[in-house]
Amino acid sequence: FMDKVSGKDDLAKDHVAILETSTTADVETFTELKQHESYEDLSKVRKNSNVFFSDYCRFDCTGCPQLQPERTKPRRLFVKENGKATICASDRNRENPAMELRTESESAFREDFHAMQERWLKVQEERGCAACPVRDSCAKCLNPDPLSAEQYCHLMLNGEVQTEEEAQRVAGVGDEKERLSGSI
Repeated sequence: FMDKVSGKDDLAKDHVAILETSTTADVETFTELKQHESYEDLSKVRKNSNVFFSDYCRFDCTGCPQLQPERTKPRRLFVKENGKATICASDRNRENPAMELRTESESAFREDFHAMQERWLKVQEERGCAACPVRDSCAKCLNPDPLSAEQYCHLMLNGEVQTEEEAQRVAGVGDEKERLSGSI
């Protein structure tokens, strides 16, 4: 796989590859890939070839690149087949997108965008991101689907995907972060 996407063969030169994490199995594969010794090379490939990680931002950014408080508009917009717009690559193929914006007027668009920024800040507060040991390297993704918020936090803290059953046994996201970081 690494040879194919790194340009060592013709796949990356002659085709467009879109890698996305739309299932828990995809997230597990991506997590394993991040731990691979060639991941840094793959990150460079992503910038210099026809290989795209459609939702890499939830794993490789510090804070959502779309919802930073200083932004007055999103830096990217994805227009879906039905004509509706979303700011999250993960929403492209969803029936019920989490980050869709109204497009009938600029004021409605900006209002929805501002409300989404506010929701992102509220979610960070609810998850306890300010006290989290990985707060400086986590995207604090508002839209971690297919993972739950608990599974996403566990992944960012531990580098492994937690099953839904394991996530349900955790009493609260903040408590999980404290327990995992050794504060309790």
